[in-house]
Amino acid sequence: MPHRQVGSLVSDPRSRTWLTVFVSVLVQAMPFLVFGVVPSAVIAVFVPRSFWARALPRHPTLAVPVAGAAGVVLPGG
Repeated sequence: MPHRQVGSLVSDPRSRTWLTVFVSVLVQAMPFLVFGVVPSAVIAVFVPRSFWARALPRHPTLAVPVAGAAGVVLPGG
């Protein structure tokens, strides 16, 4: 009888409101996650680590802002 338990949870107005908000946030966030994670995965698979060693600044004071800018461009990675 689990379907009765789920039905009673969804019949409560507070639970229904929470479920509606949860699902709507999940649906709205999904495209951003996909468009962030997929390019990050492609970069991780196809771009060798040696490229990043050459492309990023060696000094930590400069490397942190560069890495932060990369995080803004690809937030899912």
